[in-house]
Amino acid sequence: MRASKLIAVGLLSAIILASGCVPGSAQRTSSDPAEPALTPAVAPTAEPLEGYELPLDVATLEADMGDPSSIERPSADDPSPWGQWLVWDRPDGTRFRALAGDYSPDSTDSTAGVSYIELRASPQLESGTTVATPTIHGFTLNGTDIREVDEALPESTPSMMHDRPELDPDDVYHASILYEQDGLYTYFFFDDVGMLVGVGQAVFYMDGAD
Repeated sequence: MRASKLIAVGLLSAIILASGCVPGSAQRTSSDPAEPALTPAVAPTAEPLEGYELPLDVATLEADMGDPSSIERPSADDPSPWGQWLVWDRPDGTRFRALAGDYSPDSTDSTAGVSYIELRASPQLESGTTVATPTIHGFTLNGTDIREVDEALPESTPSMMHDRPELDPDDVYHASILYEQDGLYTYFFFDDVGMLVGVGQAVFYMDGAD
């Protein structure tokens, strides 16, 4: 278990205390005693990441983006493989990843289903600057912070998916928030200063995955 687990819990707790709200709670809209003190928050509708509606297959992604830049296949002796990780490194510096339901250590089946996709922000440039990339719900990779996401999605909950090496082998993610709507599980990932640096989507609850 990474030390970032404790950092993430502390970071999310600080956000809740500072904002004076709890994810999923109703929002106070008026101090006038003649008006209702609380009104239910309206949950934003689900938005497909990069326009891809899950589930889909490898062939669909290859038709749009070409052959993957790299493929990480499970080892033959892995007792509980997640599948194959397909990676597309884009010209703008962002990285798109997909988890395919193909467990072969040697080849990739283009008809294999894809259960999880992820867009990772462009890394910091040598000049020290970062490239902002618009994404779903009006957020921006390298531009939106964790408090903004928490406030915009009141039904969101803390997640520990950033602590899974299967998702983050480079240890870029230090905190994560889960937003579930209409059976679509969206994970927002943040770096060590609380900046949004990744978004992932799945059609199942990944926190419980082995």
